[in-house]
Amino acid sequence: MKSLKQIINRYIRSAAIVMALVILVVIAFAEILIEQGRVEDTAAGTFVRLEQIIEENENELKQVKEKYDKTCLHDAEAIAFLLQKDPEATNDTLKLKKYANLLELDEIHIFDETGTIVSGTNPEYYGYSFSSGEQMAFFAPMLTDKSLQLVQDAGPNTAEGKNMQYSAVWSADGTFIVQVGKDPQLVTEAMEKNEISYIFHQLNISPAIDYCAVDSETLSVIGATNADMVGKTVANLGISAESMQNEEHGFHANIEGKYYYCIFKKIETRYMGFIIPMDVLYERIPLDLLNLALCLVLICGTLTVFVANCVNRYVIHDIHRINGKLNRITQGNLEEKVNVQSSREFSALSRYINEMVGSLVNNDRKMSYVLSRTEMNIGVYEYRDGVQQVYCTERIPQIFGWTDEETAYYTGDRVHLYTFIEELRRSRVVGERNVYRIPGEPDRYIKLEETHEESSVFGVVNDVTEEMQRRIQIESERDTDPLTRLYNRRGLSRRVERILEAGTGDTYAVVMIDLDDLKEVNDTYGHESGDQYIISAAEILKKIVGESGLTARHGGDEFVLFLEEKSEEALREKLTQLEQAQDSSEAVLHDGQHVPLRFSMGCCFIDEVAAPYDEMLEKADIAMYQNKRQRKEKHGKQPRRKE
Repeated sequence: MKSLKQIINRYIRSAAIVMALVILVVIAFAEILIEQGRVEDTAAGTFVRLEQIIEENENELKQVKEKYDKTCLHDAEAIAFLLQKDPEATNDTLKLKKYANLLELDEIHIFDETGTIVSGTNPEYYGYSFSSGEQMAFFAPMLTDKSLQLVQDAGPNTAEGKNMQYSAVWSADGTFIVQVGKDPQLVTEAMEKNEISYIFHQLNISPAIDYCAVDSETLSVIGATNADMVGKTVANLGISAESMQNEEHGFHANIEGKYYYCIFKKIETRYMGFIIPMDVLYERIPLDLLNLALCLVLICGTLTVFVANCVNRYVIHDIHRINGKLNRITQGNLEEKVNVQSSREFSALSRYINEMVGSLVNNDRKMSYVLSRTEMNIGVYEYRDGVQQVYCTERIPQIFGWTDEETAYYTGDRVHLYTFIEELRRSRVVGERNVYRIPGEPDRYIKLEETHEESSVFGVVNDVTEEMQRRIQIESERDTDPLTRLYNRRGLSRRVERILEAGTGDTYAVVMIDLDDLKEVNDTYGHESGDQYIISAAEILKKIVGESGLTARHGGDEFVLFLEEKSEEALREKLTQLEQAQDSSEAVLHDGQHVPLRFSMGCCFIDEVAAPYDEMLEKADIAMYQNKRQRKEKHGKQPRRKE
């Protein structure tokens, strides 16, 4: 079992580690939120800048386009005016090319009233009409309305697909249409400024960050700083359309096997995306957490040492002091006082312990006083595991007959008392429950009862000497055979019943004994010698049975032995002694003459058959008769069956 110091130190360390981990997790989570918030703020600023650039470019494009459209119309009007003044130039390709160079035009086309090219700087286009293609069909309304002056947006022409911007007007006399074509460089440059790629390059872009524009209808990437994204749908890239359309917060996405943090905002008809790799977004967090962990380790280590020292100084040390006092008290030193005043709690604890010990001492005195006032000579003792001292009342030494030195010896060490009690148990009075003779004082008897709890033994001792002596005298006169001084049939039966009722768990046997040749001894030596023959048999049997069993004269030349042993092996050993004594014993007659003493015997184990004592006795008698017959037959005689 661990000490309180070890437990407290372990829990302090555990608490410090848990707190440090919790702080690290909270800080890590906060750092993640901070980084996400920071990048969302950056993205928000970027989106504002994108909106400004788009708006500026659109305004610039609008202005350039309006100016360019006017220029184109003026150029067409100028050519129409020149041709009106010089009609011959209408069919002169070289002169038309000079006019084109003069006005910085790329193409001049003359349409007749049917909308067909009949002249111009590019003969290869002759024959094309307003019905030749979508690009030329733009001017078809002029055939029905000669007041129209049209300027077409820049785009590929019908014949070659060149990027051109065309404008057309009617001649002043309304006989032909003049169309001029011009490379829309300024418009193209203005339009390029409005291209997504151009807009993204206007930003101060980190190489680690990707920008993209997603069409809100098709959800396809229409422009991106990463060219591999262009043309793919957001689903192909691994971006959730639902998350993209939720513009409130950023989200994580696995784009082509790599994790990114994505922020989108809808600007006009496009979703603008700000995409940053997670390792870039959170690159500062590991180092910050490492520095924080080192600081926490230093703080927790210092705090742990400080708290542990405080606990050791103000708690553990005082607990050891109190435990030392309590140990001396439990060893029997009830005069010991606990006086720990380092805190209110320990001061109160010391007071309560002293009051409790004082109460125990008073209870001891009260119990001794009460017991001393009773007529019964009763004493009480108690000892516990781990406590050397034995608690006992004043009557215990008197009952056991201890001297002062013996009292100090037995009560000073529970092992000595335990040894004394075990020795006492060997002198149990047969037929009595928990009654013992005091060793060395055969005329003194006590009744001992013990209660064994988990870690303590509580004993009550009662001096029953007078009671036992009176009972022994009465029972001796009533239950003793006057010739052999053994139990008679009545005395034996009463004591066997008590033993069996007590149920000590021992092994029992009933043995029936019948003396051989008693009649021959009476006939040969006289009845007085016959009585001496019976007395000798009683002494032999009593010696073999010993204190662990009962010996009784059942009547005439019959004896009954009640054997009691702790084990069947010990019981059979005693039966073996009886069998050896059957033909090897001698009787001493009244004149000192020695004659052989023979007997037959039969046995029944009580624990083998669940039947009353009388039935056991009958079974032993039958077994004895069989033994007698076997012995008679062995010597050539037939036994006489008893009636």
